[in-house]
Amino acid sequence: QDIKSTHQAAYIDGVCVIGTGQVLDNQQRSTLVGYFNSIDNANKVAKAFSIKPKLRQHPGHKVIVKWTPQKPSFNPNDPIELTLTVMNVGKVDINFIAGGSQRGARDNQFAFIAHSDYRNGKAVPDTGDPVNFGGIGSFVNLKPNESFTKSVDVSKWFRFTESGSYQLTCMYHIEMSSDDGDLWDDFLTGQCLVRIKK
Repeated sequence: QDIKSTHQAAYIDGVCVIGTGQVLDNQQRSTLVGYFNSIDNANKVAKAFSIKPKLRQHPGHKVIVKWTPQKPSFNPNDPIELTLTVMNVGKVDINFIAGGSQRGARDNQFAFIAHSDYRNGKAVPDTGDPVNFGGIGSFVNLKPNESFTKSVDVSKWFRFTESGSYQLTCMYHIEMSSDDGDLWDDFLTGQCLVRIKK
């Protein structure tokens, strides 16, 4: 078998690991990156190599998330600006990238679900343009008791042509990083009401 192949498999103690490989040196040694379907299989492979598996752990972050309309009410078809506020109420720093999905009609680091008539009505269709080509991101280090804010125009997702109150379920996706290199995805979620004038 050609060890330079990008697709490799290892069969160890009854466990088959299929993944992508990368040649490390000229001695035909390589690393295999794959997935286990159970912790038992991971432990079997670890035991065969006399190593202790390093399991992912929650990074310990705690936040308060608020989504606030910038005005008490909006005219139909006007821009609808919301402000996301994230406060670090935990004891550890939170590190993440803001940006990277905004080079397009809207910033796809945000996502929304809207319902008319508070939330008793039908879901409002997303009529915006989701296409984006990445974008420049900035590193955010949020220390305990510090806050991060960012504004977004929800009219890039929805057209609220009818008067009334709409309940928005709001999400902001972050990919957190830590000193040991582990990544942790999270969604900063919340709800708010948007009122459209007659």
